[in-house]
Order: sequence, then structure tokens, then C-alpha cells
Amino acid sequence: MTDTLLGSGIPFADVRWSSKVAMQGPGIQVTYEQLGKDTSTVQDALRRENLTRVAISLPFGVAQVVAMCGAIAARAVYVPIDETQAMERNLLIVQTACVQAVLCHAESLWLQCPRQPHLVTPLHVHELVLVTWTDASSTSSSSLHPNPLLEHPDAMYVLFTSGSTGVPKGVVGTRRATLNRLQWMWHAFPFQPHDKVLRSTKLTFVDAMWEILGTLSHGQTLVVVPFTGFTPPLVADLARGLSVIAAFRVTRLTLVPSVLQMLLHAAASFPQTIQTFVVSGETLRPQLLQQALQAAAPTATVLNLYGSTEVGGDVTCASFSRQSTTSDQIESWGVVGVPIGKAIQHTKLMLMDKDGVVSCTRGELWVAGPGLALGYLNPSDTIDKFVHVGSDLWFKTGDECVWRGDVLFYSGRVDSQVKIGGISIHLDAVEACFDMYLHQHFQHRPWHVGAVAISMSKHCLQLDTVVVYVGIAGGAATFTSIHSQAALASLFNGHVVVPVWVVVIERTAFPLTSTGKTHRRQLLELYNQTNKGNKSTPEYKDKLTSILMAHLDMPSSTAAVVDEMTLVELGGNSLVATMVLHDLRTQCGLATLELADVVQPPSP
Repeated sequence: MTDTLLGSGIPFADVRWSSKVAMQGPGIQVTYEQLGKDTSTVQDALRRENLTRVAISLPFGVAQVVAMCGAIAARAVYVPIDETQAMERNLLIVQTACVQAVLCHAESLWLQCPRQPHLVTPLHVHELVLVTWTDASSTSSSSLHPNPLLEHPDAMYVLFTSGSTGVPKGVVGTRRATLNRLQWMWHAFPFQPHDKVLRSTKLTFVDAMWEILGTLSHGQTLVVVPFTGFTPPLVADLARGLSVIAAFRVTRLTLVPSVLQMLLHAAASFPQTIQTFVVSGETLRPQLLQQALQAAAPTATVLNLYGSTEVGGDVTCASFSRQSTTSDQIESWGVVGVPIGKAIQHTKLMLMDKDGVVSCTRGELWVAGPGLALGYLNPSDTIDKFVHVGSDLWFKTGDECVWRGDVLFYSGRVDSQVKIGGISIHLDAVEACFDMYLHQHFQHRPWHVGAVAISMSKHCLQLDTVVVYVGIAGGAATFTSIHSQAALASLFNGHVVVPVWVVVIERTAFPLTSTGKTHRRQLLELYNQTNKGNKSTPEYKDKLTSILMAHLDMPSSTAAVVDEMTLVELGGNSLVATMVLHDLRTQCGLATLELADVVQPPSP
């Protein structure tokens, strides 16, 4: 079975499984025999056109899974696209990854984009169409002369990480890395015959690989929530997602800690069928782990996985359950955090101190082994992060870790990077953007700029908002809200959207270190003193404002301008939107309200 994943066959075409259910959900029942036929249809179409690099721009559903498996079977490098991102960003991804065609639906935004001319070929399976460009001049020269990494025999996919400047960095993953990750999981946490896995992670994230291939390559059932969008089902419609989990008795769920927090807050009955919670992508806090273990089924296990796209997903794992984890342990982790555990199979870990010397206690985590990607599409990025030491190739994660015995703990970044909703944000880059704007418009006035990441949601322990402090003489009377909006407009170049607040203070009040640099810790203290000092809960005449303020940790004065701001501008993200939607439905009787109604600004 695993050999076909590395070869050119269908990765799950075992005749013993032909009548077994591969995918199911409300109105969905796909056997392995049918999945094999559908996958072969996509495989044949790609081979017929001699396509070796294909984008997959499909919402959650059966078609998305079939397209991915078909590309793998055809040995075409696949590039997932998220249509909720700006088209400008997605066009850049297609160009950078030298994409030759797109697998999508007929109503896809790709058929409305200006890249012409194109040919649309219906595949007659799950309404899939194959979009190819009929004129070489309409494609970039990179499609004709692709990056050498894309022609590597082991190249399997390209996933793009989102940087704080909005310029995505393509990472070329391999079959070898995928196979190592799958085999480790199958051995360390083997499936039981009745196990079912929820399809819940965006295809643009590496964890989707385990959900789909880890399940289907082992003959298990993948539970799919019928949905027409690109938003994960639990975020798009929490109540519906939970009902599907219960109805189809899902036993394994992959999620980030912020979604776990959302489930704990919004679910009247925490899903009791789940036996394995696979948690990764963000820092798992001790308090959240304790809450999850208390709410889950007594026999449930929480896995805290650590990794990144560059190392094939996950390279360390720590396992927790009610039986194995004591309250004293969790309390002791309040200072150092929840352990990220030990290395998975065939993986080497090394801590490097600031002087470039291997440390037995603390340092930047370096990773070696079969999980490593081939590199970035940008060679200079590869040279910077992938280094040879002896006979091994190592990836420098940029994460500072600590050994306590033989168990690893994550303690932060060696640079200014933070993660918000899975998006990597470099606070230095945010500050540089504001510095540039200030230099252009206030070059005769001295200023200071500092950026910090905070949790705006009252219920979420994860970072979800960037706060930019501008210190300038005259404060907000000098750097007005108009200036703030103009600076923000240039921040992410339309590629990435994360909540950002701008706070303007007097220059003399701006905290600096003894060397004159921004003192981020004191900026965080300043924010907490200013915005979290008042613990009283004000009452609001307007029900909508009350619901918003119940979920967003902002000054009560903000209520006056709620009607003029979008949820993102207020500091909310998709997870906060899901909780707001839940309360609007249950408290206001708005049963037909959808997530898009909460997130999208009204038409002018």
C-alpha cells in the first residue's frame, strides 16, 4: 500500500477495500471502488495533457479529495489554492509554482480572472473541470522553464507560507516526507477498525495530508461535511459540523488550539465520540489542555504535535490523557508550557545556541531527517534556512526550545515572528512598514514604532491580533485615524488579512530599552494596563454590541463606533466570527444567518 504512494499507482487501490466506504457525510457515500475510478479519471486527464504541475482550487468536499489523489497518482506536483485569499496573491502563487493547469469547478474564480486565453475541459466526475492555457504567451516564462525543485523526482506538492509582507514563500514537499509522517502515525497511534476521521483542515495546510492520505491509504473512512466554501467546516458552521461528528461517529479530529478553544466555549455538549484530538499549528496552553481533557470522553487522547511545512508537517509529539496526565503536571507546565514531546521516527533534533554550539539545554531547534522539504522555490531562502552539518541536511526552525530530561518544550521564537491564525507574522516587518510610511509623511518629526501580538478574544488563549504603537509628538492629534488607515493599507499588500489595531501615544511615553530599541515587553504591559485594567462588564443597550463585546476584549468606548467597523477591524477573526454567529442564532433567533453575513462588510 505504501509503495504505491511513492510510485505512480492509486495510493489506496486495494481490491480488498472495494466495497468499503471511503468517504461519507450527509448525502455522501463513496466506496473505495468508486474513489479509485474517479481518481483514475483525474490521473488520466493530467497524463493525457502531459501536465506535471497543477493547481487545485476547490472547496471542501469529495471533488477536492479526488483531485488531490488524482494528481498524486499522476505524479504531478499539486499546488493548493485558497479562493478566500486575494486573486492577486493566488496569481502570484500560480506563477511562482510554474503551474500549467488548474483543477476547479465551472463557477470558480479562475474562470473569471484576466489570464487568457484558456481551455476548459469537463472531466465528468464531481463537476470537475481542468483549466489549461492555450497560448504559451499567456503563461509566465517560468511555466516553460520551471524551478529545478519542481522537476525533482520526489517532489509531491508546493505549499505557500504566508509572511508578514504578504509575499508567499513556496515550500516543495516530498513523497518521502509524507510517507514518513504517515507511517509514524499509523505505528504510534494505530487506527481501530471503527475509526473515522473528519475532513477539517484547509488543503493549503500540511495537516490536510494526514487527514486525507493517512485515512484513505489505510482503508478508513473520511467524513466530509457537504459545503461549498473554502472555510473549514467547524469554523463555517459549528453547529452543523458538530452534528455531523455525532451522526457519523467521528473518532479522530485534527485542529489548531484556537478551534479547540472555540469548541469548548460554544459547544453545549463537547463531542464525546472523538477519541484522538490531533492538535498542532499553534502553542497549546496548559489551561486549554486541562479543559479539553475534562470535557472530552474519559478515554480520549490529546496529541500535541510540533512541526512546520518545511519539515513535512510534524516532527515531535507529546500524548496526554486523563489517566496519564495529572493536575500537578499541568500546573507545573504553567511556566514552561505544554511539552511538545519527542521526535517522531527517523527524525533528528538538535538545539543550537547563539554562538553556533550544540546545546544540551536551550537553543534554536534544528531538524534533520526524511521529513525535510526539498527547499523553498526562492533559492536564497533555502540557503538561509537549510544547512549542511556533516552528512546531514538540517532545517533551522527559528524556534527556541528547551530540553527537560528527554522531553522538548517550546519557549518562543529567536526572531520577532508570531503566528496568528496559522499565518506567520514578523513584527519587525510590520514595524518597518509603519516606519516607511512615517518617513514619507512625517520625516521632520521624530517617532517610535513598536508592534506586539495579543489575544483580543476573551475566550481564546491564542494570539489573534497585532497592535501597532506609534509614539509621536502630539499623539493622535498628529498621527490621525486617516494616517493609520493609510499605513495599514500598505501593510499586507492585500495578500494577508489579520486583525490590526493602531494605538497612537506621545513619543515621550513610548517604552524603549537602554539601547534605544523598542521594548516589546513593556509595550505589552502598557496594552494590558490600558485595556484590561477595568474588569467590570458594562451593559449595552444594543444586543449586537453586547454580543460583540462579550467576545472581544476591547475598551468599552469602542462600542460607539461598532457600526462603522468590520469584525476584522474590531479585532475579530474567523473563530470569533463563529462564536458571534452561534450567539446571534441562539440569542436573537437568527437561524438563517450565515458566517459570510457576519464576516463580510455590507455593500455600499
